[in-house]
This record gives sequence, structure tokens and C-alpha cells, in this order.
Amino acid sequence: MVSAVILESQLKEIKKIVKKNIDVNIDHFETNFLSRRIERRMRIMGLKSSSKYVSFLDEDPLESLELNASLSINVTEFFRNREVWDVFQQKIIPKIIKLSNNYEKIRIWSAGCATGNEPYSLAMGLSNALKTKEKQFVIIATDMNPTSIEIAKTGKYESEVLKNIPNSLMSKFLEKIDDDLYKFNDGLKKFIHFQVGDVDSFNINQVDVIVCRNLLIYYSNDAKDLLFKKFHKTLKDGGFLVLGMAERIPSLMEKFFESVELRQKIYQKVSAESIIA
Repeated sequence: MVSAVILESQLKEIKKIVKKNIDVNIDHFETNFLSRRIERRMRIMGLKSSSKYVSFLDEDPLESLELNASLSINVTEFFRNREVWDVFQQKIIPKIIKLSNNYEKIRIWSAGCATGNEPYSLAMGLSNALKTKEKQFVIIATDMNPTSIEIAKTGKYESEVLKNIPNSLMSKFLEKIDDDLYKFNDGLKKFIHFQVGDVDSFNINQVDVIVCRNLLIYYSNDAKDLLFKKFHKTLKDGGFLVLGMAERIPSLMEKFFESVELRQKIYQKVSAESIIA
């Protein structure tokens, strides 16, 4: 249902203008979420009507960038839903090591990584788990918001943001810059490659794990179907998919993923050959 403030025809026009101005497709977002973000931009710009916003958007390409940036979800924290991370480290990482080629790095895609909290959490957990193994890893961390990616690349965070990180990991992976600011050390940062990229269009393949948490709840059902097809194609056979606690596999894609930790929303890819068989 489109907001009473924004007509469906205007919403379609806004999508067309953004695509024209910055070559970004925002059609995959859930309608109410997209409408709320547009209304927020209208309030910020002091525009009383959606028709005036459509005109403003068409005349000023920079507004397309601002609107697109506002669609990025930046609600994040280190080790969010701690039990998920505990299960991932204790049960999933050993399975990944067993399934992976001895000569290849473990490849993980952190999709919608916001300001980097999730990939740094992943890197700390993997570094600890693999410290006695002759095994390396790389995390490809992407987000559609360039500002968030730049923050993530610095690896600098205020102490309040780091409250969920255990002291043992703080002392091992972070350096104190001043009274209230810390920075992840280069030994950990080297494992993470931050890149600007939207989850639906970023080009990536052959990964062992996809972590995409608390992002897809903002996407339309049709977009979710397409994304899960992409996830299945992107994962290696037997690879793992980690979702947010309020997310689930779309019914059309359920046969392509097996639940291995239902409570923690961790799934394993079922190969196409197994489905056909």
C-alpha cells in the first residue's frame, strides 16, 4: 500500500528519475519502506507536496544520491544477537573448514554491512577459530552507502559502540587512540575488503558463507525471490547463509536451502543436482 502522501504514479516516477540520474534501481524496496524514506527527504527539504518533490528530484541529480543514501540501513552493532555468533563459531566454522579446499581461502560475503560492525565481528570470530589451523579467510563486505563504507574502512569506533565486544577480543584486536576512540589493528583489517555495492547488483560468486542479516525485511517479496536465487547461485555447494532473526527463506526457495540452525536462522545450500534427484 502506497502512503496517502505519495501516489503510486509518483512513486513510479521517482524510481524512473533515480535510475536516470544515478543509474541505480530502487524498485526492489518494499513500498511502505520506500514511501517513508521519501517522506523523510521531503521533510528535510521543506517540501509540502510529493509533486513538488518529484519536480525537485528531476531537477537536482544530487537529490537522487541523497535519497539513495537514505535507503541504506545503518542499524547495526557488534555481535548482534550473540547466540547467533556463538553457534556460528562453535558449529558452522568447523563445517566450513571441513567442506573447503585445503588450498583455498574461506570466502565470506557480508551483504549490507553498514558501518562495518558485522564484518569486523566475523573477522574476530574467524581469526580466533582459525588460529591453530593453517587456513586463511577473506571477507568481502558491501553496502550501498559510500559514507558507511568509508567509516568501515577507517576501523575507528567510539567505546560505547564497542560494548558488546568481550575484553579478550578488545585487547587482541583493537588499539586505543584516545579516551573514547578505538581502532581495529591492521592485522585484522587485512582480512576485510570493503566495497560500495548493492546486494542485488554486486557481482560476486563462489563464496563459502553469505551473511545478510536484517536487510531483506525492507525488500519486496518479488525482490526477495530474486535475491535468494542469487544467493543460491553465489554460494558454493554446501555453503551457508545467515539471515536476521526476523527473516526467513521465501516459500519458492525453501527447497534450495536446508535449515541447519533454525533458531539462529542459519541455512545450508542444497545443490541443484540434489533437488533434481
